[in-house]
Amino acid sequence: MMAGFDTSSHSVAWVLFALAAHPEVQRRCRLELAACGLLKGKDGSAPRDPTLEDLNQLPYLNAVIDETMRMFPVAATASVREVTQPTRVGDYLIPPGVIVWPMLYALHNSTHNWLRPDEFNPERWLMAADEGGSHNGGGGNSDGGSHSGGSRPPTPQSSSDSAEASKCSGNGGKRFMPFSDGMKSCLGQALGLMEVRTMLVVLLGRYRFELDPAMGGPEAVQRSMIMSLTLKIKGGLRLLFTPLCSPEDEDGPAPGNV
Repeated sequence: MMAGFDTSSHSVAWVLFALAAHPEVQRRCRLELAACGLLKGKDGSAPRDPTLEDLNQLPYLNAVIDETMRMFPVAATASVREVTQPTRVGDYLIPPGVIVWPMLYALHNSTHNWLRPDEFNPERWLMAADEGGSHNGGGGNSDGGSHSGGSRPPTPQSSSDSAEASKCSGNGGKRFMPFSDGMKSCLGQALGLMEVRTMLVVLLGRYRFELDPAMGGPEAVQRSMIMSLTLKIKGGLRLLFTPLCSPEDEDGPAPGNV
């Protein structure tokens, strides 16, 4: 067994990167927080502290977390295993003695499993139809399911939603495993998700985030990904943050650095 202490912080960094790169998604998250009373007041008053129940009533933020974990799984590889008996995986027969090291990053970003996997699309997690279990792309949703969300209100399916559901429902196998799966899945995933969701609620309820221009833009950030047990950004993530006044307020004092 091994334990990581930086997986939650890296996950938060990746979500903040995704939100900074997609301002409209970030704004929609703030509106959701405002509806739950978790956003900084117009009078400058601090938002209330989130409760465990609040974390399960934020379907869009939870979809953003799921989509980020799909594109940037912090545990980019699953547990290493040695095959002890002939094992068939798809069209391949793996003989005993072979070391198998699944690449979760490839699984999550393969066109075999996802429609336009290179696009950040939280809406893919909010589909109404149910096509599979939570790890196969289910959790009550045909397009990926969720490890992080509570109840998800149904949303109308677009033609692209239906296309992805049709494309992926017949693949068999699992396509979303940010915590690995089975007996060797992450023991701390419930705690880790609670930490990630709580930190994001607190931060998004107080600040608007933008990428520091010195980072070179979203494409440059993605090119700087490095793998050292965990998937992270080389040199860390630099953001500009602006204190919020209201969910509709896109203006404010000059951003600071973090």
